[in-house]
Amino acid sequence: MRMGSRSSRGSVGTGTREGRDNRVEGAEARLVVLASGQGRVFAALAQACTELNLPLEIAGLIASRPNIGAQEVARAHGITETVINKKDFATEMEWDRLLCEQIESWGADWVLLSGYLTKLGPIVLDVYKNRVLNTHPSLLPKYGGKGMYGRRVHEAVIAAGDKVTGITLHLVNHDYDEGPILAQHEVPVRPGDTPESLEMRVVEAEKRFVVETLTALCRPQ
Repeated sequence: MRMGSRSSRGSVGTGTREGRDNRVEGAEARLVVLASGQGRVFAALAQACTELNLPLEIAGLIASRPNIGAQEVARAHGITETVINKKDFATEMEWDRLLCEQIESWGADWVLLSGYLTKLGPIVLDVYKNRVLNTHPSLLPKYGGKGMYGRRVHEAVIAAGDKVTGITLHLVNHDYDEGPILAQHEVPVRPGDTPESLEMRVVEAEKRFVVETLTALCRPQ
């Protein structure tokens, strides 16, 4: 695969011929991943795409800021990666438009938010309506919404005394964590669990869950 560049531009709403013509043989869908952190789930998905002959190609990674773990994961797997930081743009519309153009330039069929902490703008959400996915570390609608991400979610689960938590894969709309739910997986909360121990188990379950659900979603019926 090829290294991305912030100078890559396409016509919003059309995609590019180059991105679609470079589809990996056997892949039924091209996925662009957006991330803000370590990329643990992204790493599991990238490895599965390589080793398990999934009907899915990761066309590229867009990082919300430089020097994050997800970029190292992309480089290790030969996946195109670039940084598009909202803070670098004078207006939200300019950022939103370039983000959409970059996704389209890779010929994306689906967009996956994997620990991506920047709320998407209306251009991306309209062009990719019902094709933007988010994985969230709780059983939504519980423990979702603005500011609920990462360890904060697990702290809330422990504080509430819940016996079960889990992972949700849902479509993304204009509100935090409120899009239609596609799949969920339960993870038991064990006696003596801390936010840290619970997070570790949820992440491990999330790796398997994301691989399995995306495979089912992208495989022809």
